[in-house]
Amino acid sequence: MLIPTSLVPLDEVLTLPKADLTYEYLDGKAIPKPSPNFRHSRSQKKLLFLLEAWGAAQGFVQSEWGVRLQPLP
Repeated sequence: MLIPTSLVPLDEVLTLPKADLTYEYLDGKAIPKPSPNFRHSRSQKKLLFLLEAWGAAQGFVQSEWGVRLQPLP
């Protein structure tokens, strides 16, 4: 298990097994990212609708989605 307070090389983060637990790589630290709960999801949806209405002429608004980094071949 990675300790969020210590620096972790990106190569080590890339070798983490695919599991339900995901990590954010921030300032050289792998920080476990909890799954959003119902209240978070509802708030995110409401905020997304408000931002879409406001920003339709400004640009593109999208909710977050997962990305898995892979080392180059």
